[in-house]
Amino acid sequence: MISQLLMLVASTCVEKDMCAPNWYGPLGYSPYFYRDELPNVCTPKYETARCEQSALDKAQPLDDLAGSCSAVASSCFLTKQNCNETMTCSDLTALAEELRQGGLNIVCRHGKTFWGQFAQETSGCLTAGDCIKAGVSRQRLMQRVGEDEVVGWAQALNDLQIPIEYIRASPFHRCAKHGKLVAECIGNADFNTTFDLLYMAAWQEFAEEKGYASGASHIDVKTSQVWRIRSLLGQQPSPGKNRLYVSHGFNMKWGTGLAVDEGTCLVVKPDGADVGNETCTRASVSESFTYPKGTRRFSLVARLSVEALGKMAHCAAIQEEMATFDATTRSYLAADIDNDLTLTKDEFDDWWAAACSAAADLPLRDGLFEALDRREPDVLGRSLVGDAALSVGYFYHLNWGWRDFLGDEAGGRWAYPWRQLIVDEVPPSAGRLLDLLSAQRQVVAAACDGLFNSTMLEEALAFSAATGSAFDAEELSCMSAATSLGPYYFPIGPPSGREGDDYPSCDAKPMFYPAEFLLPGTLEQRRSRVLLADMLIHFAGASKVELLSRSACPRLLPVALPLFEGNECTIKMYNLGFFPSANECAAAALESADCPSNVFQHSSSSDANQVQGCVCCFDAQPGPATVGSQWTVYQAIMPTQNGSAEVTDRAPAVLPSIAQWQLTPRTAESPPAIGCSAACRGECVAVPDNAAFATDDDCKQCASDYLWWPCDESGACQCGTGALASSPTSPMPFERCNAACSECVAVPENAAFATDDDCKQCASGYQWWPCDEDGVCQCNATRVATRVATRVATR
Repeated sequence: MISQLLMLVASTCVEKDMCAPNWYGPLGYSPYFYRDELPNVCTPKYETARCEQSALDKAQPLDDLAGSCSAVASSCFLTKQNCNETMTCSDLTALAEELRQGGLNIVCRHGKTFWGQFAQETSGCLTAGDCIKAGVSRQRLMQRVGEDEVVGWAQALNDLQIPIEYIRASPFHRCAKHGKLVAECIGNADFNTTFDLLYMAAWQEFAEEKGYASGASHIDVKTSQVWRIRSLLGQQPSPGKNRLYVSHGFNMKWGTGLAVDEGTCLVVKPDGADVGNETCTRASVSESFTYPKGTRRFSLVARLSVEALGKMAHCAAIQEEMATFDATTRSYLAADIDNDLTLTKDEFDDWWAAACSAAADLPLRDGLFEALDRREPDVLGRSLVGDAALSVGYFYHLNWGWRDFLGDEAGGRWAYPWRQLIVDEVPPSAGRLLDLLSAQRQVVAAACDGLFNSTMLEEALAFSAATGSAFDAEELSCMSAATSLGPYYFPIGPPSGREGDDYPSCDAKPMFYPAEFLLPGTLEQRRSRVLLADMLIHFAGASKVELLSRSACPRLLPVALPLFEGNECTIKMYNLGFFPSANECAAAALESADCPSNVFQHSSSSDANQVQGCVCCFDAQPGPATVGSQWTVYQAIMPTQNGSAEVTDRAPAVLPSIAQWQLTPRTAESPPAIGCSAACRGECVAVPDNAAFATDDDCKQCASDYLWWPCDESGACQCGTGALASSPTSPMPFERCNAACSECVAVPENAAFATDDDCKQCASGYQWWPCDEDGVCQCNATRVATRVATRVATR
């Protein structure tokens, strides 16, 4: 819906003199670029990216976010042209359709180069005025990562069936190679180089090529180059076709007033006033220039990063495939009835009214929409939050940095790109997107079914925010798909620079700017994106591992190699807690400093796990086999393969239904409480006349940190007389009833007023009220003796 409205809105650019030299101006801005751009020359039709010229000022480095300096000043050095992006699938699919219709001109800055060759080119062939004549060896060349990105861009161009009339490029090798790669990948033989796109820094060769009289100034020659790129961009392509040009950053910046990073393209439309036959002159240039008949002013349709076309192809696949999934699978995404990949608040409200049993709960509806909206990007100059719409698929990225002119003899030869992928919710298929949004779909489905109300939602979100995320920084990064762009992508750090914060010298000193940078608030933003997933963990008993797996972020778990099935350990050392799978138990065993070996025991029975949990063993010696035992002794082996998830086009996982939404947050599983432990540092003995009928021999093992019967029974064992006087005993816990008991009943006259019926569920492993209260529920004494006798017989 929003994309259809955008088709009706014309982009606008400030109309400047067609004969003026530099539409951008002399200013450079702070390298810390994570805001809207300056100067604001054009309002693009699609706000996919923002770019600006950065600068370094020797008089006062530009640490201020909005600081600037003028290149006219001798202390101001223009460095890198920086970009940031907030691309949505709605924008990209609408733009793809316009590109397929033709009538647009695309001009790209060449792909990523070796900035270590900057000084070689600047002080060499550019000074001598022979970069083209002297050949490739004296130029700054495109590096392999740049070539690979160009190939990926061209393949996406071909997949999207975007028609290209012809390709023209600057004669510099980095531009010619870029254009040739695109031509080969899309099968277009109409490719050539032209001096009309020649690097402005090579102005001497341009003047010679055009036959200008000697004595022409560099500013006048460069201005005459600017006229030519404006002329190319203002001419109409053949009907149903687009034209592609490959040039240089300064040519594009002076000619259009728009900065671009390496590999970034401008899509413009020659739809403005007719400037054909307008003539431009410069005092020292011997020839005038007249714009060809039919040349028009152009408007900015969009900026496209080198990643944009690949994401555009992914968005097209998502749009095509989404309708093939049923409404239950899509959950709230089914509200996007026009399939434009923008879900407006009105569409969400209509879906809620038609599909949900909780349709009357309007505060819940509005609270859910707000929670979903808060996950979206809200910085980098374009906020998707609070726009009364949810973007189905978006890409959120920084690609910027600086070149150093401040250090002694630096000369701009050291480049430090900051590349940070913050969020990528544009996977290759609709099935993968549904998996990435599995937590959101599950929460909305539960709300739609009336499993909780608006008050519970508000309290759950507040609790999850205050508690902190259940996911660590690495998991949060993966759930934001922050490494999704392939083997040549560098989320942070320089592909063409160095990693450290010192200059390369024997007496290294700190640089003026950091070699690496992370957008402020990145971790907080990623935490806010998973609040609904945290809700599922805290209030619906969801498995963190399962949520990670659905997001294509499986934890790199060790392999649990079975050694002895039907056996327990001979010597059990430490209870690591409850883990649903042997692989997770293996991970805990390897990570714990309390485990003397990589051997552990685990049971496939959840009941058995509630009693003993995951147990690390002293060694690999098994105890005697027991009939019907579900325990197995395993060895934990760390895998060597890469942990990244393989992206497939499979159908999304079926979401588990939420059986019950708890009013209070669930707590993590913990090892059973113990009465006597290694804190005694000597011996553990039985409490006289204990209800568990444990003997001194039974209790002896508790001093070695054995945590099961009878050590897990309150009032069964205690420190013996041989315990070290300086070692305090653990405080005796209040009686609680849990799965270790066959039957749970209420403590008479308990303060929580719980009844036997209330306490009954504690024996099944239920961990909330009243089972989580001290002195409320207890084991039924008539059942304890039977259970203990059975366990003693099978030990």
